[in-house]
Amino acid sequence: MISMGLRTLLGYGQLLTLLLGCMVFVALVINPLIVFLNIRKNPYPLVLKCLKDSGITAFFTRSSAANIPVNMRLCEDLGLDKNTYSSPFL
Repeated sequence: MISMGLRTLLGYGQLLTLLLGCMVFVALVINPLIVFLNIRKNPYPLVLKCLKDSGITAFFTRSSAANIPVNMRLCEDLGLDKNTYSSPFL
């Protein structure tokens, strides 16, 4: 009986590892590759800044509403045109 419970937890751990590995691969390989192909510059400084400032908040709060002010501040810090990230109705 105990071995069945441990086997279930091991299967869950493998699934969790697969999902987190895929998320990291997409965030650190696929998305930067797409950005590089479009802008022809090193995307990693921007990727790492966005993950540090916005990604951590998004991961731990699991709330889009909680992450909106963080993303707005990040856009201002990056010097983006307000018309590209802000709604004209606000």
